[in-house]
Amino acid sequence: MENLQARLERLLTDAEDCALIGKLATDGSKRELFNRLAVDLRGMASDVQAVLASKCAEADGDNKLPPPGENGVSNESFKFAR
Repeated sequence: MENLQARLERLLTDAEDCALIGKLATDGSKRELFNRLAVDLRGMASDVQAVLASKCAEADGDNKLPPPGENGVSNESFKFAR
């Protein structure tokens, strides 16, 4: 599960880097590309977070999902400002 947590953190870091590059890009096509990459990476991070949540639920022996942010990731991480 630590590997998934590390993967999640890496995806979120990469998404933030792409979003920053997109904001700083002067070329419109590069701006769009990096903004799309940021959105895609956040989507992947969301999928990994769902897997982590299900593994936590399995480990606890119940079907409840942990509250957002329990794995060190808040919902704020998935917002995208344009």
